[in-house]
Amino acid sequence: VKDHALSNLHAKVKRFDKKYVIFDLGGRAGTFLNGKKLLKPMPLRSGDEIRMGHTMFIFKGERG
Repeated sequence: VKDHALSNLHAKVKRFDKKYVIFDLGGRAGTFLNGKKLLKPMPLRSGDEIRMGHTMFIFKGERG
C-alpha cells in the first residue's frame, strides 16, 4: 500500500482457530478499528473498518 503515513510493519492480522485478531505493531500513525484507536489485540468481524495512516481497509471474514 502506498501511504507515507504507514510504517513498514504497521499491524498484522493473525488467525487463531476460526477467529482473526488484529495487532498494532507500533506504527507512528496508529491503527484504528471502527474509529477507535487499537490499544490491544482485538478480534475482527466481517465488515470491520481498519484505518492505518490515510488508508481504510474493510475486513471480510470467511463465509460459513
